[in-house]
Amino acid sequence: MKFALVFLVAIALAVVFPTGLLAQSKTTVFGTDHDVGHNGCASCHVPHTAQANAGRGQTLLWARQFSTQIFGTYDSPTMDETPQEIGDATYSDTNPPSGAKLYSVLCMSCHDGVTAPTVIGPTEDAAVGNPTNSAGLTDDHPVNMIYSTADAGLESPTTAVTNGVVLYDDGGNNTVQCASCHNVHDNSISPFLRVANSNSKQGLCGACHL
Repeated sequence: MKFALVFLVAIALAVVFPTGLLAQSKTTVFGTDHDVGHNGCASCHVPHTAQANAGRGQTLLWARQFSTQIFGTYDSPTMDETPQEIGDATYSDTNPPSGAKLYSVLCMSCHDGVTAPTVIGPTEDAAVGNPTNSAGLTDDHPVNMIYSTADAGLESPTTAVTNGVVLYDDGGNNTVQCASCHNVHDNSISPFLRVANSNSKQGLCGACHL
């Protein structure tokens, strides 16, 4: 009798929650590299007001330490805009990053290879912002940079967004941040890309570059 009851309950649950529905109702971060320690959302965020320091808790419910590294910026003679530094040695729970660069700074909570070395060590490929072993952000695609219609060789901001990238407003200016090209919650296009880049001109690169 008990077995029959359990069997009927299992069938009922299967009808209400068909295969895959429960997984689809959760964020697609589960099972990816950003699912640190299989903690899901809690890999980076803290629920409710459990965080002891209000500074991090009020910044996207951030659970990790803010990086205090200085990363440097990429430069090229062909660039029309100058990237601005995202690092700040004074970042703390009472002095959190703000503005559009927040969407790059938060990535460095792990990707600087220093702040969370048990997650990403300083010599790992993913430690893109490590100032000692990977030249910081001086040899990576520029971030915290204005994306303007006056910039030569770029699609218009509207076209870039239509093509799949995200531009972050910073005081009335569209800017490029790490999250412009990467969707940290979804690795269906590895590595966490917003647009596939198998053919760079027709793919992610071509979303912005003519």
